[in-house]
Amino acid sequence: MENQVHINRKTFEGLYASYAGKLYRIAFYELKNEDDAANMVHDVFISLWEKRGQLILDKPEFYLTRAIKLKIINYYRDKQRRQSIMHDMLNYDDSDHSTEEILVFRSLKQEVNELLEKLPERCRKIYHLHHDNGLENQEIASSLQISESAVRQHLAKAKNFLRKHLQY
Repeated sequence: MENQVHINRKTFEGLYASYAGKLYRIAFYELKNEDDAANMVHDVFISLWEKRGQLILDKPEFYLTRAIKLKIINYYRDKQRRQSIMHDMLNYDDSDHSTEEILVFRSLKQEVNELLEKLPERCRKIYHLHHDNGLENQEIASSLQISESAVRQHLAKAKNFLRKHLQY
C-alpha cells in the first residue's frame, strides 16, 4: 500500500502532465472528434479534482483510463438516447400522451422546424417530402428530376445537421 497516491495540487498537476495525452488519444481513437475528446479528458480531470478528498489511488493510470472509457461509454449511450428521441419525435402521435409529453414534443418539433429553415432550399424540400409527405427516395427523385443518390445525400445532410444542432 505504499504506492497509494493522495491527491493534492502538485500530485494532480503531475497526473495531468503524465496521463492527459494518453487519455486524449484513447478518447480521440473512439470518438474521431478532437473537441469531444479534449472535453472528455477535461471532464475526467475535473471529476478527479472534485473527488480528491475521498480518493486514494493505488493505480492512478488504471483509474484514469477506466474513467475515460466509462465517459466514452456514457457518450455513446447518450448519443443513442438522443437519436432515439429524434426518431420518436419524427414519428410522434399526439393521441394517448400526457400534456407534458405533448408540450415537449411540440417544443422539439418547433426547434426542428427552425433548424430546417437554415438548410438550403432543395435539402429542406427533400426532407419535407420524405418525412412529412412520406415519399420514397425514388418518388422524390422522379418528381424533382434528380438522382436517388442526390436524394439520399440531401436527406443525410439534413439528418446530420439536425443531430449536430439538437441538444437532446
